[in-house]
Amino acid sequence: MAWVRARQLQLLLAHVDRLPDADRKAVCAHIDTAHVIRVQSATALEWIPMSISTAFARAVTLGLGRDRARAFFKDQFAETLNNAVLGSLVAAVTRHVANDPRPALKWLARGHDLMFRGVGKLTVTAVPNKPEAVLTLSDLPAELAADPIWLDRYAWSAASVQSLWGAPTECEVLDANPEERCARFRLAWTERPRFR
Repeated sequence: MAWVRARQLQLLLAHVDRLPDADRKAVCAHIDTAHVIRVQSATALEWIPMSISTAFARAVTLGLGRDRARAFFKDQFAETLNNAVLGSLVAAVTRHVANDPRPALKWLARGHDLMFRGVGKLTVTAVPNKPEAVLTLSDLPAELAADPIWLDRYAWSAASVQSLWGAPTECEVLDANPEERCARFRLAWTERPRFR
């Protein structure tokens, strides 16, 4: 079974609460109250079934539309990076990142393992001579590899790692194969000018 840390979903719900009234109502119209109760009553590091996370992703995407959901998840996960679950890891990484974020990429898999259980193994491969990397999730549950909303949400959340290096960053789904239980994402960032 696939799991996510409760704190990630608690922060997501808090982000929904900060939306303008009409947007918040549009998202909440698609959220099951029982899921909210389950998440809010959990301790921060407790494991919550991924099915609740995918239901929340679907609610945000349906309520806001795809383009605004992209911005929502990118902003929301940036908050997660600075919170209890990943905050100390992020602080350690950002101390060592300069103009080139490639050295920090190795930490993405560690962050994935802190946030998720049973959601595949993340491998990060930097693309030589380009400001980008390929993120590969292998051993991914087939239902997640087949869910375009979850895949988009993962990509949009991954783009929030720009807070590690302060350069505009985007992430998109390259491909997914439910039969092989894998998905690949392209993470690309704008290189910052190098100072001499």
